[in-house]
Amino acid sequence: MKAATEILWGALAPFGHGLWTAITGAVLLAHRRTSGHFAFTAPVVGTYAGVALLHALWDSTHGIALWLVAQLTSAPLNSALFGAGYLPAVTDQQKHLFTLFSVGGMVAVSLMGVAWVRSLARRDPSWRNTP
Repeated sequence: MKAATEILWGALAPFGHGLWTAITGAVLLAHRRTSGHFAFTAPVVGTYAGVALLHALWDSTHGIALWLVAQLTSAPLNSALFGAGYLPAVTDQQKHLFTLFSVGGMVAVSLMGVAWVRSLARRDPSWRNTP
C-alpha cells in the first residue's frame, strides 16, 4: 500500500509545492511596502500558517488514510505497525479504502490550494486578463 502512495506523492509533489509557493509569493508581493521591502503583516503570517497547514495535511494523508481504514473496518491497531505506516493482515476492501482515502486526501488538499489561489485572483483585479 505504501509504495503506490509514495509514487503518487512523488508525481503530485511538484504541483503541490508550486501551488504553495504561488500562494505565499502572491501574498508576499501584495503586502510589500512601497520601499520594496517585505512587511510581515497579519495576512502574510496567516498565509504562512495556512500554507504550512496545507503542507502538513499533504504529508499526513498516508497516516490519516490508515487511521480511517482501521476505524471503518474495525482493524486492530497494533501501535508498532501503525506507527510504521502499516496495517496487519490487510484485506482487499482495506486496500481499496486506503487508496480512496489516500488519493482523495491529496486531491482534497490540492483543491483547497487551487480554491485559495482563485480567491486571491478574484480579490486582486490586476490578476484578471483584460483586453
